[in-house]
This record gives sequence, structure tokens and C-alpha cells, in this order.
Amino acid sequence: MTLASLQFIFFFHFLLFLQYSATDIQAQAPDYYLNHSCSTTKTFTSDSPYYSNLKTLLSSLSSHATGADEFYNATVHGGADDTIYGLFLCRGDVTPQICKNCLQMAIHKIASRCFYSKEAIVWYHECLVRYSNHSFFSTVEESPSLWRVYNTSVPYSLEQGSVGWVLANTLNAAMAEAADGVAAGEKKFATRTGKVWGDSNEKVYTLVQCSPDLRSEDCKKCLGDMMKDIRMCCLGKDGGMVLNPSCSMMFGSQMFYRDVGTVRARGPPHPSLADAGKAGEEGEKKVNYSRTIIMVISPVVVSVMLYYFAIYLLRRKARKRYAILKENFGTECTTLESLQFDLATIEAATNGFSYENRIGQGGFGEVYKAWRHWRDEKALEIMDPNLGESFCETEVSKCIQIALLCVQENAEDRPHMSRVVSYLSNLSVELPRPHEPAFYVHGRMDPNVVTIESNSGQSTNTHIPSSVNEMSITISFPR
Repeated sequence: MTLASLQFIFFFHFLLFLQYSATDIQAQAPDYYLNHSCSTTKTFTSDSPYYSNLKTLLSSLSSHATGADEFYNATVHGGADDTIYGLFLCRGDVTPQICKNCLQMAIHKIASRCFYSKEAIVWYHECLVRYSNHSFFSTVEESPSLWRVYNTSVPYSLEQGSVGWVLANTLNAAMAEAADGVAAGEKKFATRTGKVWGDSNEKVYTLVQCSPDLRSEDCKKCLGDMMKDIRMCCLGKDGGMVLNPSCSMMFGSQMFYRDVGTVRARGPPHPSLADAGKAGEEGEKKVNYSRTIIMVISPVVVSVMLYYFAIYLLRRKARKRYAILKENFGTECTTLESLQFDLATIEAATNGFSYENRIGQGGFGEVYKAWRHWRDEKALEIMDPNLGESFCETEVSKCIQIALLCVQENAEDRPHMSRVVSYLSNLSVELPRPHEPAFYVHGRMDPNVVTIESNSGQSTNTHIPSSVNEMSITISFPR
């Protein structure tokens, strides 16, 4: 069996494995990602107190994301602009295990996607996580918001007994139930089912939820404003959802939530929910079993794929090198050892290492030239003349300055990609001044004495300037 055949077989089985895994997880644990929002105007740097406070907050959220708490908020105090507030909230119908899994993914997502943002929120289908540098606890915040609708359109009418009429009444009933808790901190969640009038078995399913720290009237206001968004975005569709930081509303023609009835968070369990709880535990066991299989098989499959891919690359590289040597030097010179020459032969072939015989050069000269023109405020002199007048001088100078910052000698002076995006998108950001490019021989070079043996066998001391940029430079001399 050839290497290509083996690769095809392993790749085919790997694709089948991924397809099964994705289908199985989506069917049994629908805690999938929806969207996120990161502030672009409020940012911080990795050396600021806000950075360490954010790490502390995310660590606190993660330690409490055990599934036992569906809602948790925390504050990490700092200076005037460095105090940070954060919370997480799971959907009211999820099991503790699904809540835990969803929160772990959400915390990881918000930490990786919004790393330098002072305000951020991430929505999953089963939970949300958010933080900000201003206090939003017990406050209605309706921005940013997220709309989602299914593509299937259905006939829409507000006639009594129609789909639209039943949906509106079912949502209003769910809203009243979710907001009827007077005390802040009580779980504000409700699901309702409504049946369309007539002989059909068509139903509508609704789910609403408010942040538990809201007062009853604030919850009503948030959901009431969301009803207006439902009318604009989602009516006439088979299903949809509207989400914002303080409340959420979902509906569909098929049941998409767990059957928890009208049980309140602080109320006793309903006897009719025993079978539903048992089914939920069985579903969790299936999810855990599937994830265990995935965790065991995935590293094995990936390792085998990488092993054969590495063999393929090595063989292809060897064949390519052999073909190049054979094409240029014939069959008698297909190894690198046969192409080795002594110094005298190379010197004669290059006419004493003549400058005219060079075949390439480094890129330092171009970088230094750009820096010198930028320093002298003559950056436009290195522009391509073919651009004519079709550019903004300020924008060009800014791009050159950012490019020079990306090639600084000290790695700590080079901006991260997120900082580069911030520089390009914010016109008011003041850019740091780039330093002179590295490896340029100037006054900071210390002369070191290097002993060079001449052809006559005598040693002479020659002063050669060497770099002090903490890099070693090896100079080779012939014997």
C-alpha cells in the first residue's frame, strides 16, 4: 500500500470521526456559541492594573462556574478606571452539568476574543458572560443586542386564534410570569406553550428570562421593549430570538427547551417532573460518554495524521532536492557532499568575491531608509509614484509608522496584532515613536579587538565594531 493510499484512508476516517462528533455533541448538548461583542473605544494594555484585575475576575467567575450557581456576579476593586464588574447567567431550564460546560466555554471565549477590551459580552445558547468597567448590576441595559431568526417563513396574521395572535398572548403570559418575583435575586425565568386554534396540532413555544438582580418592574420594561424588537425582526418566521445583556426572549414552532413546567427557582419540585429529571440525567450521561470517547480518540487520530503527513513532507522534500541537483549538475552530483568546494576554488570563481557577482542582499537597507525618511518627516518620498494623488498623506505616514513599530529591535516594543488593529481603526490614538532599526553601526557599537592571522602566519590586531544587542556573531576565517 502506497503512502498516498494510507493518507487517504486515515483522512477519510478522520472526517467521518469529526462529522460524528459534531453531530453527536450538537444533538445532545446544544450549548453552542451565538455571538460576542467587544468594546473598541475602551481598551487597556497588558501592563495596566485593569489587566490584572480582569484576570482576577475571570478566575473568580471560572471558580464559581461549577453548575451549582446559575447566576453569579463579582467586583474587583481598583482605581477610578480600573475597577471591573462581571457576571454569568445560565438559562433557567439547563441542568447543572450543561450550565458548567457552557460557562467554561463562554469564559474561555470572552478571554480570547476580547482580550484588550474594557467591556465585553458573549452569548451562548445556554448561558452568557459579561464584564465592564462600570457597574451594571441591578440595571437594565439593552445594548448591545442580538437578533436571530430561522429562515423558514410561515403565514403571519393577528386574527384571533392565528399563529401571530397565539404567539403574542403566549409571550405576554410568559413575561408576566418571569417578572412576578418582587425580590431582586429571585430567578426570573418562564416558558409557555400555546396552541393555534383549529384542527391542526400546530403549537408555539416561548421562553423569556431576565437577569435575577433586576427588580420586577425593570424586568417588565426590558421584556416589553424586547417585544417591539420581536415585531420588527422575527414575526412571520418559524422561530427566532432577541438577546441583550439584561434579558432574553426566544420562540419557535418546535420545543427547544427542557420541560421544566412553571417551577420557580426557590419553589419545591413538581411531582410530574420526576420523569423529566430522570431523562435529563440519562442525557447527561450520554453527553459525558460521548465527550470521553472524543477526548481519547482525537489525540490518537491527530497524531497518526501528523506522523504520516510528516513522512510525506520529508519524502517530497528529498525528491525535490534530488530533482534540482540532477537537473543542474547531472546524475553524478545528486548529493550535497559532491558540491562542496574549497575556499580557493570559490574565490577564483567569484573573482575574489567581487561585489558585481553578488546574487542577493538583505532587507535592512530598505527598513533604515524608511525610518530615516519618517524621522525627517519625508515619508512621502518613498511612496510609489504610480499612486499619484490617490492617497491620504496622514494615513500613509501612520501606516509607515506602524510598520516601523512592528520591526523594532526589542520585542517588547513591537505591538501585538490586536494593538495594530486598534491603531488602524482609531484615528485619535497616539502612536509610539519607533526607535532606530537594529544592526545599524553607529555610536552605540563598542570596538572589540579581533585577532586575525595573515597569510604570512603573523597575527595582527584589527579593530572591528561589533553589535551589543545581546546576540552572538560568529566570524569564520580560513585555516
